[in-house]
Amino acid sequence: PNGSFTLAFISGEGAFLETGGNEIHLSDGIYFVGQITQRVKLSIKPFSKAIMAQLSPWAAPLYTSCPQHELTNQVIELKQINKKIHRLLQRLDIADDAQLVKTLSAQIENDLTTTPDTGLIQSIFNQFNNSFNHSALKMADLATDTGLSKRYIEKKFQQHVGLSPKEAYSILKVRRLINELDSRQSLTRLAYHYGYYDQSHFIKSYSAIMDSSPAKFKKIDHILPFGH
Repeated sequence: PNGSFTLAFISGEGAFLETGGNEIHLSDGIYFVGQITQRVKLSIKPFSKAIMAQLSPWAAPLYTSCPQHELTNQVIELKQINKKIHRLLQRLDIADDAQLVKTLSAQIENDLTTTPDTGLIQSIFNQFNNSFNHSALKMADLATDTGLSKRYIEKKFQQHVGLSPKEAYSILKVRRLINELDSRQSLTRLAYHYGYYDQSHFIKSYSAIMDSSPAKFKKIDHILPFGH
């Protein structure tokens, strides 16, 4: 989980996605993945390929008008929520990552327009990201900074992100901290740096999302983006 939405391109024999004790079979095709709140296990079958194109957390309403809280922790065929983009991508070789990147960047993004709601979501996520090297961001600060009520912001997040602002912020913090888990810094020092009250507070937040302890984290077991 990292706050992003995902377009999943599955080719060949397919793959299995395991989350919360449930196993979902993904056959050859293109899928939209809503916000993921807990670690999932992806098993790719032989002679198959899975390409994950991650979308910014404010991009989902530009692809579909479906309320995002209905898609949280869900995987759905792209054609069910956006037939136009599905037809465009279906023409491609979905096993060719270079071609997919070129098409997604050059064509789809040109069709997307910013709305007041997506602009609000983007500005709040920017605040989240800018707060990690400072004191912990409080949800009341968002209301003050935007001039909007907490209830209004929460409603927009549920509709367009599928999470509450607090849930999204917690996921982003854990994901950002994971980049440094294999460093020589102690867990206590990392916890304080990212605004947790203490090490136990961090471990509790981490375990709720990753279903494991930070001490057991191994980078090789996770799908992480290139660079940052």
